[in-house]
Amino acid sequence: MWYEEIGAGVQRNPFDLKNGFVLKVAVSKTGIKNNINEAEIYKNFKSSLKSHLAKVIDHGHG
Repeated sequence: MWYEEIGAGVQRNPFDLKNGFVLKVAVSKTGIKNNINEAEIYKNFKSSLKSHLAKVIDHGHG
């Protein structure tokens, strides 16, 4: 199954998984760091404000 690429960046490429989720694929070491930072920011963000962020379900190396 192929997913639609919904943008392109220098560090990461996002894909629409057609189920309400987006997969951000790192294409560089900086992209990997960006994914880790995004997950950490979400995890440590005040719960009262998380509704304003895109939910981070998981991250890692694949």
